[in-house]
Amino acid sequence: MNRPAFQLVIVDDEASVRKMLQIAFSRLGHRIETFGNAESALAFLEEHPADVIITDLRMHGISGMEFLKKVKQKWTGIEVIMITAHGTIENAIDAVRAGAFDFVQKPFEIAELELTVARAIDQRALRRENEELRRQLQSSGPDSVQFVAASPAMKTVMDLVLKAAPARAGVLLTGDSGTGKERVARALHQLSGRKGGPFLAVNCGAIPETLLEGELFGHVKGAFTGADSTHDGLFQAAGGGTLLLDEIGDMPLQLQVKLLRVLQERSVKPVGGTKEIPVDVRVVAATNRNLEDDVRSGRFREDLYYRLNVVSIRVPSLSERREDIPILADQLLSRLASEAAIIRPRLSDEAHLFFMSYAFPGNVRELENMLERAVVLDQDGVIDLADLRPPAASGAHPSVSPEGNLDEQISGLERVRILEALSATGGNRTEAARRLGITFRSLRYRMAKLGLGEG
Repeated sequence: MNRPAFQLVIVDDEASVRKMLQIAFSRLGHRIETFGNAESALAFLEEHPADVIITDLRMHGISGMEFLKKVKQKWTGIEVIMITAHGTIENAIDAVRAGAFDFVQKPFEIAELELTVARAIDQRALRRENEELRRQLQSSGPDSVQFVAASPAMKTVMDLVLKAAPARAGVLLTGDSGTGKERVARALHQLSGRKGGPFLAVNCGAIPETLLEGELFGHVKGAFTGADSTHDGLFQAAGGGTLLLDEIGDMPLQLQVKLLRVLQERSVKPVGGTKEIPVDVRVVAATNRNLEDDVRSGRFREDLYYRLNVVSIRVPSLSERREDIPILADQLLSRLASEAAIIRPRLSDEAHLFFMSYAFPGNVRELENMLERAVVLDQDGVIDLADLRPPAASGAHPSVSPEGNLDEQISGLERVRILEALSATGGNRTEAARRLGITFRSLRYRMAKLGLGEG
């Protein structure tokens, strides 16, 4: 297989070793730069990108280990291969822990090193591909999925999406309502080979059983009263693309049997029809229920569960991904302002703080609803706590976690009470301090201690 050219950097204080490696890897079509010390190599890297570095462990000046650490601190994607004539197991372990791709001991066969470099190049190519996919996921273009993953929880979701997207295997998305499971399903579609085909979604709990079968599998003319013409179901309409079966846990058992057969046979029989029609669809299922419990209780078929749950992706609640909230809020505000044809309002500092402490029981859907209401009600171009405050009837308010030690729970309660007071006074700190029964100076101190601004 012909490989594209990659930039290799060779660092060794022995000129004969540098020359030998330059000849060997130039022969394979790669671009090569050689240096007799780490200082010169670092200067080169400041100005030029590189893919793989081969470096000696023991060198004058900056050692190979120090060089490795400097490279990994600044250019994490570069793969580094260490070579040495004085290697020990401890050296190898230290190098790998510091981020080295591999450790090769002199004397070595050039074929052995070529194989190691080939593996490093494959790893680098994979990193490049994943970086490009991440850019696609996070793109804000009109035809792209806006996928926010600043938090560790959503980075885990992104990694699973990147791995699962190219395959045809079934994916089961779980998580609370409003977490954005459909957006994850769209990302799976967009990053797959099916992105040129349709993406269709159906809520299995929102359609009566008698209609859901025809909606999914289609029906022929005269199949039932009102069937005045033949109708293609979603499995046919989504041909070559992806079908999201949302709220799959609410699908009636009788239809679960028929769905399992479609997934196994890759064909559908329309209601009232006699012929099987081949279908080519990637199915993604989503639910906010615990399907394992439903399987144990007999409410969901075990065989269908395993057919759908080849890859499982849990979409975290918004309270589990607070690092994403400012970015999500910014994206949503821009979109809502554009749709309303108004200048985009900004969030006040108190509004930001409120978002970072609010429980968001409705997750991303609630955040969007809250911002949409604020955009409608805003009068001064600044969205503050008064604009964001949920209706009193909802009973919604910042929550205190029952977990953690006593000090953490006390701090959580203090944070909630301060934010409630600021919300009630429209951000007026003097009035908030009066309501809390403390001095303005005490409020400033407490806010600074809790990370609620400079006070």
